[in-house]
Amino acid sequence: MWRYKYEKTYENIEKKTIWELWSDIENWKKWNPGIKDSKLNGSFSEGSTFTLITLEGREVNLKLIEVVKEHKFVDCTQLPGAKMYGIHEIIPEKNGVRLVTIIKIEGILTFLWKRIIGNKIVQKIPQQTENLVELAKKT
Repeated sequence: MWRYKYEKTYENIEKKTIWELWSDIENWKKWNPGIKDSKLNGSFSEGSTFTLITLEGREVNLKLIEVVKEHKFVDCTQLPGAKMYGIHEIIPEKNGVRLVTIIKIEGILTFLWKRIIGNKIVQKIPQQTENLVELAKKT
């Protein structure tokens, strides 16, 4: 298993605002620099699937495996020989929120997928989090 964790606290941000942006998958391209397009199949709830199209044109299918409104969601994508999870949490703080993103890859080919996509994904997390917060401030 391979795991990467990024967290940062932001003041004067409401968890509801972050949640609304997270659950609006079709507009993730507004704050996520690695996404060209995205589409949710159904509602933002456990068991629903969504598709991301990367800037390189690669189509990635994911499934929401855990959704706790205004707190946390976990998505999963199947890779040959591994699974990759995106764990996203909003933790209330005194004057704002702490945003946590964890990327986890498990399976026999973890080492390979970490090199192919894991390292690229985690490099973008700080910027996408900043973009998300800036968009939340404008909302």
